[in-house]
Amino acid sequence: MNKHRNSEEAIQLLDELLELRAAKKSTSAQKASSGMAAKAVGEECADSQAEVAQAPEHDNAMQCPQRQLSKLADEVREDVEAFISGLTRLLFNEFDFQMQLCLFLREQKHRGYEAVDAEYFLPIRQPEKKKEILADYDWDSNMRVDIVVRRGGEYVPVELKYTTCSVVRALDRFGRTFQNMEVLRNQGAADIIRYKCWKDVRRIELIKKIFPTVQSGLAIHLTCNPTYLRDPRAESSSYPFTTSGNHPIGGGRMGKSDSGIPGHENPFNLEGIYRMEWKNINIDGIDFYYEILNI
Repeated sequence: MNKHRNSEEAIQLLDELLELRAAKKSTSAQKASSGMAAKAVGEECADSQAEVAQAPEHDNAMQCPQRQLSKLADEVREDVEAFISGLTRLLFNEFDFQMQLCLFLREQKHRGYEAVDAEYFLPIRQPEKKKEILADYDWDSNMRVDIVVRRGGEYVPVELKYTTCSVVRALDRFGRTFQNMEVLRNQGAADIIRYKCWKDVRRIELIKKIFPTVQSGLAIHLTCNPTYLRDPRAESSSYPFTTSGNHPIGGGRMGKSDSGIPGHENPFNLEGIYRMEWKNINIDGIDFYYEILNI
């Protein structure tokens, strides 16, 4: 997902998509999965999924309980889980995930959400005063929160990660079928993605710390790549950023990542202690895994 997409364009796109969805709502359920006919899953995913299926259960002694959420955040979490568990088609990329989830949250009229915004822009400083807004932010770039839900003066920031491995299928478009299309691509750089997952958590921690209108937030990872359910090599610089759920993470300074990519290697504090709790679902014949961290 392009994090620098103009927020106004994203919100305008959401409005247009919402109108289109309302017009086609009566037929969308029957056609939700018709755009992709199952053909094959990348061998790397299949091998990794077999390994995860044979993995032992986590040690109960190492459990790290989830944080209590505000009432609003708890309702948002329930809706996110309903959205993910109800998916009947593959999402093409993280932006697709973000837009479709935004649409779904906007449609939950019974919740009374007053706003569901995408690409919620937050500058790290005020240029004219050179005053830091996010004084403890360890990265020199403005923040764009994937989704922010507002109700009754309270805001819930939601950060998303959507990672995939190769899926090749027939693809129907405009009445024509294209065979052997890579509808999901194999995303490498797992070390960077692990780092960014915990960076999302830190961003929400800082937002909570600075803005009293934010009591809770959610960090979500949806993937069909079981790599993220396994620990990196112990000698790897990515090991402290593991997303496996085998170990609690946080409670101090996170070490520097050796990715070599600016903005993805800075050390940072993680004040809370967290542990991934993965759940398994099947979306259109493909095994997926998701976790939702309460922040």
